[in-house]
Amino acid sequence: MPVKVISNSENIACMGGAILAGVANGIGPSIEAATEQFISFKDIYYPNPDNVAVY
Repeated sequence: MPVKVISNSENIACMGGAILAGVANGIGPSIEAATEQFISFKDIYYPNPDNVAVY
């Protein structure tokens, strides 16, 4: 599972609430799709399978 770092964390709680409300009311197809549409990511980190024992 990748770790995604958002580019702007200001008011992110409000954005999350808006995304959830939109999906709950049928405006968006899914939380994942709405997140990809409205949130921009600064970095995406992928776990290293060789370090599973360390995780």
